[in-house]
Amino acid sequence: MEVARGAGLIGRRRVLDSTPLYDAVATQDTVTLIRSAIRALLRVADEALQGELRGVCKRDDDYVAPGKPACDWDDAPAREALIDALARDAYAILAALDGRKLCSEIKEAAQLLATVVGQDLERRDDGLFRIARHVAKDR
Repeated sequence: MEVARGAGLIGRRRVLDSTPLYDAVATQDTVTLIRSAIRALLRVADEALQGELRGVCKRDDDYVAPGKPACDWDDAPAREALIDALARDAYAILAALDGRKLCSEIKEAAQLLATVVGQDLERRDDGLFRIARHVAKDR
């Protein structure tokens, strides 16, 4: 931040990729992918299934409105908590669908959600989910 500020890149109307400054950009992209996949699955579910799937979600998010959830993107613990909560909602939804006969739309949406969380997340030694620090095979 100090180097960027000293170079005059902050506080002016310039394009600046914040990735070197913060990990917030990668986190926001992953959050958008996971949350969008959850929203897409909920959209194709009928009312009864949608209610059941929303019931297994623990985040304070109805997954209706598009966009990124509120988060202090500069606060690493807040970003980590958001990723973990999204992962838990995604896996709870997938567990609720496991073993069911699904129509093609729901099956495709569930496969997309499983792919996103499977490629982009990993479980830490302490059990929390985080953004994977590798590129998934065949990505």
